[in-house]
Amino acid sequence: MRAAFWLALAAIAAAGAASGQTVPVRSGEHATYSRLVFDFAERPEWRLGRTPGGYDLQVVDPGLRFDLGAVFRFIPRDRIRGVSQDPDSGMLTIALGCSCHADAFEHGRASLVLDIHDGPAPPGSPFERPIPDRPVSGEMPPPPPFPPVPLAVPAPADDQAPAGLRQTLAEPRAEAPLSLSLPMLRQFSGPPRRPVPAAPVEPRPPDAARVEMPPPLTPVPEPRAAPGPGTALAEALGRAAAQGLVDADIDDGRSRRRIPAPRQVE
Repeated sequence: MRAAFWLALAAIAAAGAASGQTVPVRSGEHATYSRLVFDFAERPEWRLGRTPGGYDLQVVDPGLRFDLGAVFRFIPRDRIRGVSQDPDSGMLTIALGCSCHADAFEHGRASLVLDIHDGPAPPGSPFERPIPDRPVSGEMPPPPPFPPVPLAVPAPADDQAPAGLRQTLAEPRAEAPLSLSLPMLRQFSGPPRRPVPAAPVEPRPPDAARVEMPPPLTPVPEPRAAPGPGTALAEALGRAAAQGLVDADIDDGRSRRRIPAPRQVE
C-alpha cells in the first residue's frame, strides 16, 4: 500500500506541478469542533497524520495549491491556530491551539472534510500516527535498507575475555597419543575379509587385422553302439554255416526250403 502511494505520487508529480490547480478551502465553526472542507475538482489520494503541534494533510498531487485566504473568516483561532502549505512538498500543516484531535472523511464526489474536535482522540484512531518520511518535490523515496547480515563474532582477546576463560586459554593442551591395538581395530573394521582374485584380463589386440583366426573344427565321429548278444550269435552262426558245420534254415513265411551247406573244397 505504501509503495503504491509513493508510486502514484511520483507518476503525477510533474503533471500536477504544471497544472497548478487551486483548491478552495471552506471553514465552519460548531459547538464542539471546527471544520475545514477541501473542494477538489477530482479528489486525489490523501493522508492525515499527527505532528507534535497538530496534523499534516498530504495529497498525492504536490502541485495542488490550497486557497487559505478565507479560512479564518468564519472560525476563530481557538482550536485551529494556523494553516500553512509547504511550497515544495505540497504538505498542508494544521497547527492546533487546544487539546484536540482530528477526524477526516470523504464527502460527495470530490470533497474532503476535516474536523478538529475537543478532547483526546478515541482509541485506535488512524490519524494519530505520523506520516512516514515522504519524498521532496515528488521524488521517489529511497528503498528501505536491507537488514544487516549477521557476521561471525570474533573470539575475544585475552584481555577482554573473562577471567575463567583467560585461564583456560592460557593452559596448554596435552593431547594424548592415539594408540589402537589389533583387537580394537578388528572391533571397528570387523573380521578380516578374504581377498577375491581378480578375473584374468585377456590382452586386447592392438590391431583388428592381426587377430589370428582359430583352427577349423575337426569332425568328431559318431560312437558306434556296442554289439549286443544277438549280434554276436548271428556272427557265430554265419561262420559255422560257412564251414559247413550247421545248416541255415530260412523261413520267409511263404515257403520253406532247405539250403544245403556249401561243400568244402579240398
